[in-house]
Amino acid sequence: MLRQTFAIVIALAACARPGAAQRAWVEVTSPHLSVVSDAGAGRARDFAWQFEQIREALARTFPWVRLSGSRPLVVVAARNATTMRALAPSLWDGGKDGSLFVSSS
Repeated sequence: MLRQTFAIVIALAACARPGAAQRAWVEVTSPHLSVVSDAGAGRARDFAWQFEQIREALARTFPWVRLSGSRPLVVVAARNATTMRALAPSLWDGGKDGSLFVSSS
């Protein structure tokens, strides 16, 4: 009887796990871009700050480069490589760092 109860509890826990893995996606905006991430608002703000720093460095180093486009820049910052692979399976190159760049042009 104890074994059957234990097996039922394990089976129910295994079924409940995929639903618990769902994470909310948040959007954080900065002056020049938006970051959409499932890694949490704090991590999304970090990504936005880092991209703004890169943009500023490019603007200072190469003042002739046009950094503002007609379309808004949206950065999708997935929590991990598994999430990114699920978002874009046909574009996944299998790189070690889990990065992926897609242009809409």
